[in-house]
Parts: sequence; C-alpha cells; structure tokens
Amino acid sequence: MAVTPYITERETLEKVIDKFFPDINIEDLEIKFGCTTLDLVSGEDIYIDKGPLKDALIKSVSIAGIFPAWEEEKKILIDAGPTAKVPVDGCRHLGANKIIAVNLGAKLEKYEKISSAIFTNLRADEIAKFRYNKLQAEKADILIEPKVEKIHWADFTKINFGIRVGYEATKEKLSEIRRLLRPSPFAKFKNLFS
Repeated sequence: MAVTPYITERETLEKVIDKFFPDINIEDLEIKFGCTTLDLVSGEDIYIDKGPLKDALIKSVSIAGIFPAWEEEKKILIDAGPTAKVPVDGCRHLGANKIIAVNLGAKLEKYEKISSAIFTNLRADEIAKFRYNKLQAEKADILIEPKVEKIHWADFTKINFGIRVGYEATKEKLSEIRRLLRPSPFAKFKNLFS
C-alpha cells in the first residue's frame, strides 16, 4: 500500500502520547474505552476497543495530511473527524444505551465571498461534513453544544474560556441529564425477578 502524504512525523505524536498515557491494553482500563478511526480504503468507520491503548490513540488522532496514516491489514486509518466528530455510533458499538454527547462544531460559519475554484470545492466538502456530523450528533439522547465556534481546533490559548463555556452549556442540560440517568421504576421491579 502506498504511504499517504503527511507533514509531521509520527514520532512527534508518539512523544505526546507517551508522556500522558500508560503502556497498557484497552481491556485493562478500569473504565470501558473505545475510539473511532476512518479507513480511507473502505470509507468505513473502524471502532477500536481492544489492544494497546497508545496504538489506538495514535490511530484515532492521526489527522489526515498532518500525521502519517496508520496502515494495517489492508486498511489506511486516520482520525475520524470527517465522519465521526461526535462518535455516537462508536458509543453504541461499545454497548452504551444512554448517550450524552458534546458537539463542538454545532454552527457552520457563513462566507459571503467564494474566493477561488479550490475554495469552492473545499467549502462544499466542509458543508457535507458539517451536515453528516450534525445527523450523527442528533442520535444522542442528550446533546450539549457549547458556543465555542470562534475557537480554532488547534488554538490552545483559550482553554479556560472553553472550559467555562462547556460548564455553562452542561449546567443548562442538567435537569435533562438527571432525568435520563434516573432509573426506571420498572427496573426495580425487573430486578426482583432476575
């Protein structure tokens, strides 16, 4: 398989992952975990819930064109942002039956002028991704959408602002979250006979 073009070596990403995450398998984590990648060969989202944690993280954050894709078993895996920015289907794959999701891309920026033919193509692609991810996000039981559209995804200088806005958006949904997580009265009755 041909190597996909990239800007930054994988070693750079590995150093960051090594610094923050233990060298263990996903199955050994105390809390159930999984991540989603996109296979450029089949076009399918691939869910990873087994094997080395660090490998799974590298596969799932390998942004197309920035980091090298991960090639294995006739697959070319990259970050699933284009198809699973809010990975509700990935949560269902892990067995979740109640999903509280956070959508950081809830608003599509408007453009008054289209400056070039390439921009036209990129803009159409951006709209398609936005619409697809919106459909995915809306499958969640509760959707939290902090107003952070003015923060670029690679801007780490506004972390405190992002946390504050996220906190406020979550507070607004607190009564819905409590209602969702409240056990059904039938659950207690069912437990008597199981």
